[in-house]
Amino acid sequence: MVAVRDAARGDRVVALKETPGDRADELMREFALLDRLRHPHLAAVYDWFRVSPVAEAGAAIAPAAYTQEWVDGEDIWVALRRVDQAGRIEVFEQMLRALAYLHALGVCHLDLKPGNVLVSGGASPHAWLLDFGIARALGTGGDDADVRGTLGYIAPERLLGRGFDQRADLYALGMLMLDVW
Repeated sequence: MVAVRDAARGDRVVALKETPGDRADELMREFALLDRLRHPHLAAVYDWFRVSPVAEAGAAIAPAAYTQEWVDGEDIWVALRRVDQAGRIEVFEQMLRALAYLHALGVCHLDLKPGNVLVSGGASPHAWLLDFGIARALGTGGDDADVRGTLGYIAPERLLGRGFDQRADLYALGMLMLDVW
């Protein structure tokens, strides 16, 4: 993600997420998923671009992109080093609220890790769950042979090819808590 100014939003700073053009369908799936979500701990998405507005002219395969709300924060691992226990508890309660929202809509994030949780707000921390690139709807299963994510946070049943449900995200959140507490 890079910060860019969005003329359609009064020159406000937004985040631009790009992917190589040959992976545009994956990014479009992520955008479509995020476009239907509205929660205070998820960054809102704005616009989809089949060709990124900052793509170099004449590129053989131009990157696809979307814009989303800019989150000015630090990854959870760094941010919680400066927050007291009450602040840490608040951040994890916020993450649980975000997961409860996703799970109620039948969505699993599947890639909870320090780099995908940003915290802003200093003494009054606000957590943001980001990067839904491998998120999936419950019941879709996907290809059990193609388990993606970050090894230390992947639930054992996923590694064993047994699919996933909401517990995969809760396992990852528990591992995240162990890492950053």
